[in-house]
Amino acid sequence: MSTPTVFLSAATVDLSTWRDVLHGAFSRAGFHVLTQKHSFGAATRDVKQLLCRHIDESHCVIHLAGLGYGSHADEPFPSHPGFQCSWTQFEYYYAHSKKKEVIAFVCAPNLSAAGFVETGDDAERALKEKLQQAHRKRVASGKFEETPLAALPQTSNEPVDTVEMLLQAVAGAIGTLMRPAQQRLQVELDRALSLHQLPPLPVNFVGRDDELEKLRVLNPGAGAIISGLRGMGGIGKSALGVVLAHEWKERFPDAQFFLDARGTQASPPSAGDLLAQVIQTYHPLAKLPEDEAALQGLYHQLLADKRVLVLVDNAKDAAQVAPLVPPEGCGLIVTSRQNFLIGGVAPLFVGKLPNDQAITLLRKYYPALSDADAAALAALCAGLPLALKLAGSQLSLDASERDGLANVTGYIHKLRSGRLATLDANAPDAAEVTISETLRLSEEMLSVEDRIAWRKLGIFTTSFDAAAAEAVAGATDEMLNRWVRRSLLERDSQSAGPDRYQLHDLATDYARQHLTTTGQLDAAYLAHAEHYAAVANETSDLYKQKGSTLAGLDLFDRERLQLEAAFTWLASRTEAPSQRTLLNLINGVAYTGNLLFHPHQRITWLEAQLTTARHLNDQQEEGIALGNLGLAYYALGEPRRAIEYHEQALVVLRKIGDRRGEGATLGSLGLAYAALGEPRRAIEFHEQALIISREIGDRRGEGSDLGNLGNAYAALGEPRRAIKFHKQYLDISREIGDRQGEGNALGNLGNAYADLGEPRRAIEYYEQQLIISREIGGRRGEGNSLGNLGNAYAALGEPRRAIEYYEQALIISREIGDRRGEGNSLFNWADELWKLGDHAAAITNAEAALEILIAIESPHADAVREQLAEWKK
Repeated sequence: MSTPTVFLSAATVDLSTWRDVLHGAFSRAGFHVLTQKHSFGAATRDVKQLLCRHIDESHCVIHLAGLGYGSHADEPFPSHPGFQCSWTQFEYYYAHSKKKEVIAFVCAPNLSAAGFVETGDDAERALKEKLQQAHRKRVASGKFEETPLAALPQTSNEPVDTVEMLLQAVAGAIGTLMRPAQQRLQVELDRALSLHQLPPLPVNFVGRDDELEKLRVLNPGAGAIISGLRGMGGIGKSALGVVLAHEWKERFPDAQFFLDARGTQASPPSAGDLLAQVIQTYHPLAKLPEDEAALQGLYHQLLADKRVLVLVDNAKDAAQVAPLVPPEGCGLIVTSRQNFLIGGVAPLFVGKLPNDQAITLLRKYYPALSDADAAALAALCAGLPLALKLAGSQLSLDASERDGLANVTGYIHKLRSGRLATLDANAPDAAEVTISETLRLSEEMLSVEDRIAWRKLGIFTTSFDAAAAEAVAGATDEMLNRWVRRSLLERDSQSAGPDRYQLHDLATDYARQHLTTTGQLDAAYLAHAEHYAAVANETSDLYKQKGSTLAGLDLFDRERLQLEAAFTWLASRTEAPSQRTLLNLINGVAYTGNLLFHPHQRITWLEAQLTTARHLNDQQEEGIALGNLGLAYYALGEPRRAIEYHEQALVVLRKIGDRRGEGATLGSLGLAYAALGEPRRAIEFHEQALIISREIGDRRGEGSDLGNLGNAYAALGEPRRAIKFHKQYLDISREIGDRQGEGNALGNLGNAYADLGEPRRAIEYYEQQLIISREIGGRRGEGNSLGNLGNAYAALGEPRRAIEYYEQALIISREIGDRRGEGNSLFNWADELWKLGDHAAAITNAEAALEILIAIESPHADAVREQLAEWKK
């Protein structure tokens, strides 16, 4: 398959940021990308020739019609000297004239660079604007009227209002043109999209003009700007922070992060957790240091020279937020109920809504309020947007049940007859009481069954779907809709796919506190854990099912926070039902968690599995835990420690007659000995494992055993024999739909052909492996294929291209804690640097590689040591 080539056409000034975002995604997905930048520096007479050549070479052209197009071109169409257009516009028309596939978008004005103004005098700017608007109209309509291409048929183009829409639209359009490349590109566009996390603008946002005026005078481009928005719960800080972030986001086009600091919860995330959240958006499987200072250093390194906005919502205190102050050129917005300083900048106090704004908000929900009733309700709700929203929603619902006329007098009387009249002596302030009272009244309208069910949702601290609500609370779709209408529940507007729901954090606190007994609370938590243990098993079932690997990984990603919450609660329990559920949960992520968890997190889960299995005297679970711990330590580059666990597992599994577990453990022992440079001993274990896999009909295990045997024979210098094993592995993996196994087999075949001195054939296999690894999110496989591609290009005498692949492989190895891969990448890079004459850098890299290879007892350490000694002579 030839490398697909894309020409990205965009206005150089006002849309260059979004073109660069697309450029990065296409490049990482393996596309060859051409842009106007390739023509910069050319003489004017050559620009047209260069543009035409680039478009001729491209499979398709992506055109972004913005507002700025530079100066108009000099007769770009000789046959129509009266037709004027810019070079950007010319690219669009020329591509159509050559019958290229053109994907065009009319970009909303707010996507243009902030403050962008066309240059020139009034007459010149007027001419340019006329050309621009005429072109945008043609692109929007898909017609070519009044152009040299007027006879061409109408095309279909799409308007885009946000960069998120742009990324989604490009992914959808490109798939119809280049299906072999679509999945790779979708992964990369999803990664780019993940950098833009702002929640949507809040519905029914009212007022806050004074606060926004104070915030707008800040200049976010002048450095690290901190806008502290503090205030009591329900005051509307989060909504105001989101509105401000949307006003600022075009000034920070590289990324906008939304971090929920959960400062009002019992165990909020630490500063390190929040730093890691940002870092892992760029590098999802990064091996991160535990030291907060080191994390802060990585955070600054990632954001340096970028324009990024970070919104930290509901912060606990200054200690949680201070490490998140970004480098110069980035922006930070913080909301909190607390009052604290960061960098000497005082927070902006967010108070209650003025009466007129509070009344406006109430009438958005129930317009028929009289002036007197509206004023009374605004006062009773203390100007709190959340209380006003709940009260307004209640009146709106009441009206729907009373032929359009709510019993406002009755509702006000109920508010006044509650604790609001005298205030509870233990309440910290009126606002919290108002929220509680309003929630109580909304809840009071529910039946007893509904009320109990809604309270059980208080155990959810993040969004959940309808199936989870049913499992935990017995909630039906009718109940969920009822609670949404009464503003006791919100739809998660950021979720993709099935409807998801969430409670406001104050509603969560209220609901949990009103589960009347410890038994009720524990029962809800156990139901939650049992449901997500079943979800965990579903992720692995999908992963193993042919054609559903990505669906399994997507489900894991979607529910990861819930899975982790279930683990945390279960790990603290000692009763047998909870411990059994814990084992079920951990086994459920055997495949997906192994792929997507960091090895250290995987070890934490497996150690809990081992402790629980021994407490329950469950030897089968004990054997599984021991074997998986061995695999986790092998992944960390600690083969001797891996062998210790595998040998313990083998004793237990043989004792209970678990042949499947025995076979898997034998194969794992083979891998560990191979890592220690003992291929003959590895072969003994892999052959025993293969016998068992075939005996019990485990096709996945059989394929893995065959691949491991192939690698062992390759290590003995028998690549042709290795190829036979790898081809069998490939056939089995494709037969059962094991995408990870297919990728491994392709990489192994590439290695074997490289050993035979056929690097070009090896590259074909590595490129196929790379596609699959990126498709399934397999960072280890991606790193291996990149490193091997570097080796292949090194063998072809292309050191600079080899180094590009080694650099990418090194980044991934460090992210996932693959010490073996890190050491190999460093030394291979050093070897190519030496060939290029950069001897000092080569020695530095080789010394770093040697330190790692010695630490993990790699059989390659001696060869690196000898090479270093030779270089230093």
